[in-house]
Amino acid sequence: MTYRVLAREKKGEEEDENRKSYICSGDGISDSRIGVWRLALSLDITAGVVVTEDVIINAIMYSPPGTDTHHEWLELYNKDTKAINITGWKFYEDGTNHSLTLEQGSMTIPVAGYAIIADNATMFLNEHPECTCTVIDSVFSLRNTEEYIALKNATLDIIDDVTYNVSWGADGNGRTLELNETGGWEESRVDGGTPCKRNSVLEDREAPIVINATATPSTIAVNTENITLHVDVADKDICDINNVTIDLSPIGKSQDTVMSIVGCCTRDNLMWYQFEHETSASVTGTFNLTVNATDICDNYNNTVNITLTVISESITFDTGPGTYPSIRGTHNGTIILNQTMEVHRIYTYPCFKTDGHSEYVAFYNNSGTSEEIANGTWIGTYLGSYQWITFDKSFTLKADVTYNYTIRTGCYPQIHHTHALDTGNGIITCTEFIDANSRVYNDWIPAIKLE
Repeated sequence: MTYRVLAREKKGEEEDENRKSYICSGDGISDSRIGVWRLALSLDITAGVVVTEDVIINAIMYSPPGTDTHHEWLELYNKDTKAINITGWKFYEDGTNHSLTLEQGSMTIPVAGYAIIADNATMFLNEHPECTCTVIDSVFSLRNTEEYIALKNATLDIIDDVTYNVSWGADGNGRTLELNETGGWEESRVDGGTPCKRNSVLEDREAPIVINATATPSTIAVNTENITLHVDVADKDICDINNVTIDLSPIGKSQDTVMSIVGCCTRDNLMWYQFEHETSASVTGTFNLTVNATDICDNYNNTVNITLTVISESITFDTGPGTYPSIRGTHNGTIILNQTMEVHRIYTYPCFKTDGHSEYVAFYNNSGTSEEIANGTWIGTYLGSYQWITFDKSFTLKADVTYNYTIRTGCYPQIHHTHALDTGNGIITCTEFIDANSRVYNDWIPAIKLE
């Protein structure tokens, strides 16, 4: 650590009122004029000791792959408890105090903030467009074997320095040298280093975040239908997501199946990646499939499961597509199936080039109490197909039993303009349809499919 003190020099018994600034280190006091002035063994300190700017050299790209020129840079980090203005500071290299010219940001580095000194700031920003910290241009050429470099303030006091060596790593392989937690230097764990971010060699305890683990549809028939498995994954630290796998061994597939990135977005100051995998199943039952998200620092999260049900056969009730005219409203009617089926979800046929869908559906026993059997609500596109409503729990509709239904549609569903419709799987009727304009009909049946 470097300190500045204000000292008054003594000549014999008399005090010289001229004050001089000295730099104190752990070994004592040094001054370029020490050959001119004979210092007393003791100094009368007239000002308190002040800690100078605690800005450190944090990372070094000294040997980039290919041509070094215009691709070398180093990163500064402000460890101080206050913002530090580095206007007028110098980068010392090869016996020269190189000037610093601001290219991006501010010459004031915030607390825990970063600044980049590049031998070509424009080229650096082209190669690292994600960097939003201070970027400074300078003129230097770092040696690929070993070199002493230093950061100096406006009065050329050494703020930080290091003599790096090729034996530390990062020799032309695209990595950087990074300062670790003990003050030593290591090769970065990621290609290109981590400019403007926390060093990759620092301990990273944050496991990836995994949310929105879904299966669409949540129930499929064994061997004949596919399911899309989906998760959203993010990492809080600098260690980007490496890969996401899912254990499909319970359904007869690979234990470490790799999920693919299908999109990304920024939310809550985090970069979220959407991963999906489509598969079938060769085993029946209800399964919890474990997702394992791993980042480039080998932190992992394997605490999230995707639940799905695989049934022995796929029994559906399908009215088939309908026709126009169409309008949103509430349908009430009855349904009788000719075979017993387990219902997991309902599909609404949309009119051509529209977002036609149902917003709410419920089934009731056709009895005096009209007891509700199940209901479901539309949740939009982000967790599945736009036209599907998936029930929280599957339910059974028995063959040759009359059930009542209520379906509230959104805009432009397809319609069967008849009072009763025989689908081949059963019969569905319209008791009453009230459209958005409060008009009442008894011959509007929604075009739907139950699975």
